Amino acid sequence: MDTGSGPALQYLLCLAWVAATLPIAAAALPIPRAAGGRFIHGLLCTFSSRGKTVRPSSSSSSKAVLRRLYETEHVFHYSPSARMHIIGYLTGIIYYVAAPLSLASSCLPEAIQYLRYQIAEFIVKGRARMPDLAIDPSHLLKPLLKLGWCQWIGAVIFIWGSLHQIHCHAILGSLREHKDSDEYVIPCGDWFSRVSCPHYLAELVIYCGMLIASGGSDISVWFLYLFVITNLSFAAVQTHKWYLQKFEDYPRSRYAIIPFVC
Repeated sequence: MDTGSGPALQYLLCLAWVAATLPIAAAALPIPRAAGGRFIHGLLCTFSSRGKTVRPSSSSSSKAVLRRLYETEHVFHYSPSARMHIIGYLTGIIYYVAAPLSLASSCLPEAIQYLRYQIAEFIVKGRARMPDLAIDPSHLLKPLLKLGWCQWIGAVIFIWGSLHQIHCHAILGSLREHKDSDEYVIPCGDWFSRVSCPHYLAELVIYCGMLIASGGSDISVWFLYLFVITNLSFAAVQTHKWYLQKFEDYPRSRYAIIPFVC
């Protein structure tokens, strides 16, 4: 990969995030039923779910895939009727490929160039003439000493959001004690006192931390964050509406995702 491929990759990623954001924004528009509004809205709602597990009649409640797998198996207790639409599943796979590429797009060409050099050196010298791999613990700390204030502040915000998201996921997972039950309970505690989807709000905080840590110089990270805000806000509004319809005593003071905003 040459040096010019970095900007090209960022350009393609920006186009991809714009293409993914526009359908979600369109789903929020009031399209008349006569113009196929119900079908279009349902299709776009499926797309905007980004791999979230949904129930047949409602919408329900990004950073490591292994953590998602662990939470699915040991934290959340999905009802027997829970299903994932194939479009949402495929969208989730694409997302977890495009998101890391966006976050690493600025340094990816340099990393690939280094990998090419190492492979070429191995081919020329052979395994016997390659130096033995030696790990010096002191060298592992040097990159931390070179981090700027953006990276440290971003890391603090990232950890803060992650801790709240873990706690909110634990609250959601504890609501259904029996996996075979379809009973729904109003979640309470932590940021649930302010918003209906605090785990989404925590994810916005997490991505905000990554945006700050990147220094704000990578345009593809901005478009990624725009997609995350649009997608999660749309999903949170749908979930908030469902809560209000499901529970007559649901707290009317709660917002969908961002306190005092929506």
